[in-house]
Amino acid sequence: MVRINIFAVLAFVLALFMITFSLPLSFVAYAKDTAADRHFGGEIAISNTGRGSPSIGELSSPSPLSDMGDEDITISVLRADAGISEDMTLREYLRGVLLAEVPYTFDTEALCAMAVAARSYALRKIESGQALHKSGADMCTDYTHCMAFITPCDAKAKWSGFDDETALSKVNEALLKTDGEIMMYGDEIANTVFHAISVDKTASSYEVWGSDIPYLSSVSSPEDESLSGAFMSAEFSKDEFCRRLAKYCDFSDDPYNYVEEYIYSASLRVEKVKICGQYISGTDFRSIFGLRSSRFYIRYADGKFTIDTAGYGHGVGMSQYGANIMAQSGYSYKDILCHYYTGASLRKLSKKVLR
Repeated sequence: MVRINIFAVLAFVLALFMITFSLPLSFVAYAKDTAADRHFGGEIAISNTGRGSPSIGELSSPSPLSDMGDEDITISVLRADAGISEDMTLREYLRGVLLAEVPYTFDTEALCAMAVAARSYALRKIESGQALHKSGADMCTDYTHCMAFITPCDAKAKWSGFDDETALSKVNEALLKTDGEIMMYGDEIANTVFHAISVDKTASSYEVWGSDIPYLSSVSSPEDESLSGAFMSAEFSKDEFCRRLAKYCDFSDDPYNYVEEYIYSASLRVEKVKICGQYISGTDFRSIFGLRSSRFYIRYADGKFTIDTAGYGHGVGMSQYGANIMAQSGYSYKDILCHYYTGASLRKLSKKVLR
């Protein structure tokens, strides 16, 4: 006689029921995650495969906190020229920044990259308290402290042949296309510093400021001698050259031997230059002579010192003109951002981020 254990049967039936019920849910969850991987708000990884040829990676899971746009945020902006503060939406502020920082004739993808970099830079400064002003303003229009900012009316004076309709249309398109998008590194908004022109390579944050920030490493940049403004020269008389360096050097009678040695950084910028036995940092030398960059070479002839420079700006982060060349070569703004801010990721703005 076969005895049936009623408790064993009940356990078997219950287990079968749970397996049958969970299979559809597992399939739905898998399908949902797969669709999310293709969602625009996901993280985008890009690897530098050498000489300006980055390759786009796969999209990862998106941030579930994509709930804010530029029109949802109001900031106070100090007009440096007038000394008054004005409240405006983040979109209004970024419109003025883009009009001031880059030519509106840039490729749209380059303008989009600039929009994300400017948005991230501004929000990081505001959130970290770095941008505090005595007036209480969140940001100001002084580019040496925050970022440049101009109105469309001012842009006519800044840019030759400025066309209101075309310029505003392109800038607005870039802002709408990237609405609320920021670069993040881990749980923090990335410090998306930028500059005008690099030649061959950008500088790392460690080279310029002595702080090692992973996503501000030296990467390739496509500018070369064909780019107008990439290479410039400045002339100084022997007396002026000596006067500016008087606190550093005791000069001999032979100006041909003043410059003794250059010590270069990994990105070929001058880390130190030895003049008449004294080492002067490249950044200090650049500041003393008002040079366009710290990538320079000094020549003497006919009673004058000529200082040749390559690039424009501190060299860290995104090169604006390099971004435009990449865009013209077919790269998207996502490619550009992930190339210049290596290891940072593109995210949508959220209330959680703006803690």
